Amino acid sequence: MVYTGPESKIMMNSKKPPTKVSNVMKMMNKMLYTVFAFQIALIFVFSALSVVWTGNYAADHNYLDLSSSGGFGKFVIQMLTYWVAYSHLIPISLYVVLEMIKLAQSMFINNDMNLYYEETGYSKCRNSDLIEELGQVEFIFSDKTGTLT
Repeated sequence: MVYTGPESKIMMNSKKPPTKVSNVMKMMNKMLYTVFAFQIALIFVFSALSVVWTGNYAADHNYLDLSSSGGFGKFVIQMLTYWVAYSHLIPISLYVVLEMIKLAQSMFINNDMNLYYEETGYSKCRNSDLIEELGQVEFIFSDKTGTLT
């Protein structure tokens, strides 16, 4: 029996390549997850307090046009209202600004005269995540041919 395609030994032993994420992006993602959890908790607390306040004091404040009926539907409406009100807590533009900064830094590396070599010319930054990892290099290993690992 001959195995071909996905049943071959090499294909069955292959696995997905790992996703490479820089340490700065990992730390920023953790911070944003924390801010998102805080936002959700804030929304739940304020929605519950709003429903309780409306149930207790809606009759006293008729100029606000609050309907005392509601229950879970009122809670959901208040959750969506507070979600819109506090949506600015998560800075989506932070990712865009970081990518623009990485692009500018890679252009600086590409045009740096101190990194110029006569035979090959200027250096070439081919990966924007390289810039974040440069400050974290502790050891550089080289074999006798000069290959860096």
